[in-house]
Amino acid sequence: QSGWSDFVFDPGYRLPSLAITAEYIQAQHHLPDMPSTKEIEEKGLDLGDMQKRQMQKIEELTLYQIGAEKNIHQLEEDNRQLKNELSSSEKRLAALIAEVEQLKNKLK
Repeated sequence: QSGWSDFVFDPGYRLPSLAITAEYIQAQHHLPDMPSTKEIEEKGLDLGDMQKRQMQKIEELTLYQIGAEKNIHQLEEDNRQLKNELSSSEKRLAALIAEVEQLKNKLK
């Protein structure tokens, strides 16, 4: 059968935010686009359909992980830049303090 889950990699696919997914899970007690226990008990389980749905969830998880990794790398780069700026500011401050001390000594 066709209709495999690779559509999640299409540029137009809107990956649901994790916040929306969490709200759905909180309210429904199962993942979006997945049957509930009650539905499976009442209607049974189509293994082919479930395989497609599970693959979609795996692919969505992969996209979430890629996004998280990008965010981590950006935060690491931002952190490096901030550390460099802090170090530079500390050096400038130390130089200014030394200058103030020299001026105080001259005034004495």
